[in-house]
Amino acid sequence: MKRAEIVASGMVQGVAFRYQVRIIAQKLGLAGHVKNLDDGTVEIVCEGEQGAIDELVEGIRVLPAPIEVQDVKTAYSEAEGLTKFEIITGDLAQEMAAGFGTGAVYMNMMMGKQDRMLEKQDKMLEKQDKTIDSINRLAEKQDKTIDSINRLAENQDKMLEKQDKTIDSINRLAEKQDNTSMAVRDLSSTVKDMMDSRFGKIEKDISEIKARLAN
Repeated sequence: MKRAEIVASGMVQGVAFRYQVRIIAQKLGLAGHVKNLDDGTVEIVCEGEQGAIDELVEGIRVLPAPIEVQDVKTAYSEAEGLTKFEIITGDLAQEMAAGFGTGAVYMNMMMGKQDRMLEKQDKMLEKQDKTIDSINRLAEKQDKTIDSINRLAENQDKMLEKQDKTIDSINRLAEKQDNTSMAVRDLSSTVKDMMDSRFGKIEKDISEIKARLAN
């Protein structure tokens, strides 16, 4: 068992440092006390295993703000058989002043954190607004794209309708051409028949004339 007399300096008074020290010491099973000194430092006297004392020293070095331990001086001696760990307080006026001061420090820290949180929230809201604007612009572009597609589809429908009409016209023209071709073929056949009949009659008449002349 060892006894350690520790003096911590820095931002260690008016910031609830003593209460943090007591919590650590009790968890480590150390006995002793912690108290404020007139020069602004804090005295810690503890007894226990060397490893536990070392953990206490390391623990107070890394306590969160506003506590800031800048230096730790430690002197060891033989344990005297202390059985509990306590906070040695000053007079009532001093403790009340220290309490109000501690409260003010932590209140200022909380207000500062709230201000930073509000600032972050404002930035988040600004980003959200920008995101919403981007989404709205994208939606507007999509609407325009859909309108363009609809107009294109409408134009295609009109083109297809015109193509259908053109095909119908071509089909009717082809049908007329077929009819014309048939009429021409029929006329050609009729003319041929007429010409054959006429030429046959002429040949007959010529034959009769030749026969008469021969007699």
